[in-house]
Order: sequence, then structure tokens, then C-alpha cells
Amino acid sequence: MQDKIVAVKKEGAVAWVTMNRPGSLNSLTAELCAALKQVLSECEADDDVRVVVLAGEGKAFCAGGDLRMLHAASFFQFTYLGSPIIYYGDELGMEGGDDPFCRFPMRWDAVEGNPTHAHYQKLARIRRQTSALRVGSFRTHAAMENGLYAYVREAGGQQVLCVVNTGLEPVKTRLALPTGLSGLAAVHDLYADRSLPVEDGAVCVRLDVGEGLILA
Repeated sequence: MQDKIVAVKKEGAVAWVTMNRPGSLNSLTAELCAALKQVLSECEADDDVRVVVLAGEGKAFCAGGDLRMLHAASFFQFTYLGSPIIYYGDELGMEGGDDPFCRFPMRWDAVEGNPTHAHYQKLARIRRQTSALRVGSFRTHAAMENGLYAYVREAGGQQVLCVVNTGLEPVKTRLALPTGLSGLAAVHDLYADRSLPVEDGAVCVRLDVGEGLILA
């Protein structure tokens, strides 16, 4: 299949539209939704197309929303300026939409063992314990083409470097540290509770889609 996020194949009056993210079970992202909208609009405008068949490449049709994107968005929300506001159910990965979908009851049965719930709890705890994330200044440190975004929060002599993978592929790269951290022998990732060695003022960053680091 062509290396496109949405592939189209026309056979007479039938247009076969295939979501092409098999590695993530064709889970929906903003990019995939935009591509689908564009392709379906083109099919609608094509007088030769009478039937559209929507399919998913690989072993699954579509896994729904990509929770990794939710994890990336909430990571930024809890480490950015201001106070994070959570619409009930977001912390469980509940799906929603316009009324009446925005009024579904809380899924209390989905709390225990829910990795998205654990992710939100961890971010809330780290924010509560780290003053720089609550009241610190903000500045962009690095924005890379691979989707890696790094920014510094600083308050009262405490400096924190937040790094998040906003892209659709895993990232492995060398990231230079800001001055306040570059002279250390190692930095501590508050999110994963692990240390990363510092070499020549930089660290090796390995992040899956939607993952982040909070380095101090």
C-alpha cells in the first residue's frame, strides 16, 4: 500500500478508502481525521463515485481515538502555565462529543487498572510537588521536526525541562540541556522516576508517541 495515512483505490463506481496506520490499529489522530475528511470530500465531488467502502489496513478496522495523543496533550496541560482543567471522564480516556455524548455517566467500572487514569494521577502529583510547574516562567527550549518539543519552567531557583513527543513516530535523539541543568552529572526524570546521564551538556532522549520527560 502507498505510504499515505489514507489510501484511495477506485474500481469503477466504487472508491476503496483505507486508513493506513496499522501499527496503531488505525487509531484516530487529528492528521488522520483531516485526511479522511479531505478524501471523502473528493469522493463526494466525484461524479463517477457511487459507493465508498471505508476500511482499515492490518488486523483492525479502527481502535477509536489514539490515547497516546491524549497522554501528550494532558502532559502539556499539566506542565504548562495556568491551572489544568479536566472535563470529567478525560482522565479515564472516555470518548465524548456533542450533546448528548458529552453527558454520558462516569465510567466508574473503568477506574481500576486504567493506565490513562494513572497517567493523570502521576501528572497531578508531580505538579503539586514541583513549584516551577505551578508558578514558574515558561520558555521554549527546542522544537524539532520529528515532533519533539522541549520547554523550560523556572521559579525560585528551581529549573525543570519538560520534553514531549507530539509526533506520530517514536523519537530517539540527543537533546542539549539548558544552562541550569547542563553542568550536572545526571538529571532526574520526575515522571518515570529515573536518572539520565548527562554527557557534554546533553542527554539521550528516547520517547514513544505521546510520552514525555520532566527533567530536574
